[in-house]
Amino acid sequence: MQSWIARLRLGLVAALMPMSGLAAEPDLLARLTEAVEGELPCYARSYGSQHLDAHPRQLVESVAVTARPISPGAAEGHRELLFAVKLKQQPRWFRKAGLCVAEAGQLACRLEGDAGSAVIATLGLKGLRIETGPDGIGMDASDGSHVGVGGEASDDRVFFLHASPRSVCRAASGE
Repeated sequence: MQSWIARLRLGLVAALMPMSGLAAEPDLLARLTEAVEGELPCYARSYGSQHLDAHPRQLVESVAVTARPISPGAAEGHRELLFAVKLKQQPRWFRKAGLCVAEAGQLACRLEGDAGSAVIATLGLKGLRIETGPDGIGMDASDGSHVGVGGEASDDRVFFLHASPRSVCRAASGE
């Protein structure tokens, strides 16, 4: 009897897994890209001195991600996000757009100009988890300077962001 119940539970879990993955994809994409009260969502985090002192190899002081308006001719299911980081003791933001698509309950993003990849997943009801690809991501500042962050051996590989005021993403994106 127990064996039959165990098989039934396993079958039920297996049957529900694909549906739960499909349900999560549009929710995450919508969370990042659908305007609320006329404003695109903003997710960001600034690390305080206590956190940075505890992680001396971490270069990123602030990080933000926001959707960009849909461009004409964009492939269905793909959305462009703007990634931005500010490094410790640097006055400027570094930015790069990435094309993202829902994949297995997450967003898989390729940054423009072969500048790397990132995966975005949910973190609770209002947060995001961003993990850079194995080679990290490259970003540019408005003055033409370039920086690379993340990668497998980096302290700047995983970021936990929270829903933030749109003003944060305006500053990060240079709007």
